[in-house]
Amino acid sequence: FVLDYAYQQYTIANYSTPYYLKYSITPSIIVQKGGDNMGFVDSIKTRGINGTIRQGMLKALGLDKQKEEIDSLYYYLNSFCDITSLPPTKNKNLRDLQLGILELLKIFHKLCKKHNLTYWLENGNLLGAYRHKGFIPWDDDMDVAMPREDYEKVIPLLKPELEKYGIIVGPGGIYDDRDILQRLGVNYKTAETGIWMDIFPVDLIKSNKPLYKARPIVERAVNEYLDYYKKNRKRLSPSALSEKKAYFFSKYEEFGDGDHSIFLLYPEFDEKAHCVSKEDLFPLVEMEYEGIMFPVPNNTPNYLKEYYGESFMAFPRTGIEHHLDPDGSTAATRAIRHGIDMEKEIQHLKEIYDSI
Repeated sequence: FVLDYAYQQYTIANYSTPYYLKYSITPSIIVQKGGDNMGFVDSIKTRGINGTIRQGMLKALGLDKQKEEIDSLYYYLNSFCDITSLPPTKNKNLRDLQLGILELLKIFHKLCKKHNLTYWLENGNLLGAYRHKGFIPWDDDMDVAMPREDYEKVIPLLKPELEKYGIIVGPGGIYDDRDILQRLGVNYKTAETGIWMDIFPVDLIKSNKPLYKARPIVERAVNEYLDYYKKNRKRLSPSALSEKKAYFFSKYEEFGDGDHSIFLLYPEFDEKAHCVSKEDLFPLVEMEYEGIMFPVPNNTPNYLKEYYGESFMAFPRTGIEHHLDPDGSTAATRAIRHGIDMEKEIQHLKEIYDSI
């Protein structure tokens, strides 16, 4: 699919097709830098020490040519193909799952408005809104984020209402043991349908320095906390762990008071110190997602760069099928495997939305 789409877009763009594209779908000449005969010193200058070691290992394993061809393919895709023009998935099972998840998001959105709770699209769904105005064509889940104070209201306020309709809310998933500090899951017959939504907590940190100056200290405090968290998450309560997180930040004079607001994005889940400035997050704005307007960060490009890096508009090299069941099958095939009629489930979720 990707190769056919890439070549089609290349042709539409009216580029004259070079001879090597006519005869090879992976033209290694595109990304060749220095050739195979590059000397050791030149390789270090060009690739760095880690890059030189990596290249040597690839050659020793006979994988250097394959990597070169894959690099060439992605160079071609990202140079001549517009990722924003990708159509929605043509896989009916996956599309049905996406539409079911969309109905679950609509229900969550309606309840958040009812209870004055703040949330925004997160991770791949935020990327999908910005890049595709909807689901990334291969995505199979929904992620949202909330300020910690609103996140902590989900269980007392939203859980009772959702569970009246058979929608379960709680930490962890059907195949993991995540705790409430990491995320909450919203589960609609997930084991049979795949319909699921993650809710991630975001913490406010007050600082006397702007983010670009405070970032190294944020990373240090997060790493110290994560070492403690990993060793103690099974034996300590979430409240005790949260107190420890506050302690690790209080050790540094840069935090506690100040005019700058930094928002820390769920380090317990990602095990990284992703953080954004208040100006990039608030005030929230709305962005189209599958024809409906949903809340997103104020500066979505900057927010996405923090999470995905500068290349967030490029074709991904990994992570396409990121939700696999223990037997290796995808979440999108659960309904088929369990004899579930997804159109009926989607209609049922629409009825729940209308009844709220």
